[in-house]
Amino acid sequence: MIQALIFDFDGLIIDTESAIIKAWQRAYELCQIEFPADQFNEVVGHADIPFNPWDDFKNRDDLPMPADQLKKYIDQSVLKEVEEKPVLPGILKTIETAKERELPIGVASNSK
Repeated sequence: MIQALIFDFDGLIIDTESAIIKAWQRAYELCQIEFPADQFNEVVGHADIPFNPWDDFKNRDDLPMPADQLKKYIDQSVLKEVEEKPVLPGILKTIETAKERELPIGVASNSK
């Protein structure tokens, strides 16, 4: 008997991964650094693959803005992209059904 539902936010409720990748791609383009699409695609859905895109930006003196502003730019780009994404099919109906059955509902994510 199901006693509760816990949804994984990223990729189940909203396709956040593509939003994150798109925001980082913009940052790479802004900084005129080649975008490592293969590396980004490899880590989608994985928390166990070590990849830090900031490594490509470290110790560079040719960035168009300070690192803290670049981070803010990326965070705002991710948020904008995520806000424009629709809720994925079936989620709202599943939540409605859970509420009708008085099931507790939770959301989990390893993303910030």
